Amino acid sequence: MACLGSWGSQYDRWVCVSFFALLVWPIYIPFAVFQLDDARRSILKWFVLCGVALSMYFLWILFSTPLSIEVVNKSIVYHLDFSFSIFGTALVYVSVICMPMLVSSQSTIRLFGILTFFSVFFTGIFFLTAFVSVWCFFAAILSSFIFFTVHRGRRRKS
Repeated sequence: MACLGSWGSQYDRWVCVSFFALLVWPIYIPFAVFQLDDARRSILKWFVLCGVALSMYFLWILFSTPLSIEVVNKSIVYHLDFSFSIFGTALVYVSVICMPMLVSSQSTIRLFGILTFFSVFFTGIFFLTAFVSVWCFFAAILSSFIFFTVHRGRRRKS
């Protein structure tokens, strides 16, 4: 698999793109909230552990099951065979990503969690077939919230 340099097969591209979504975010997001929120660490540590377990499950899935990618109604649709229910897997994923932010004692992190959860809910209702690609689009938009929050914090300190 060559994530940098030349793009190989469709599978190589999918693994490279999904590296962050399936392997990094389930660990990084709960861990980042854990690091930022001293008041709720006893609760947040469980989300970090669940994120590690979920990432390991996704790693196994990525390298042990067939993958197909197709365009449906002008949207990219990913098909990956999960050994468990896709709904159950998605529910665990969304919980590991959103819940640490929603239980945070810090209002800015909680607001970002609410916006993230709303984007998941909206995408699931209106774009279920292309959920992965559409939610990635909303996540990219939500990244601007982080930028403006950090920028506002720096401006206040100066």
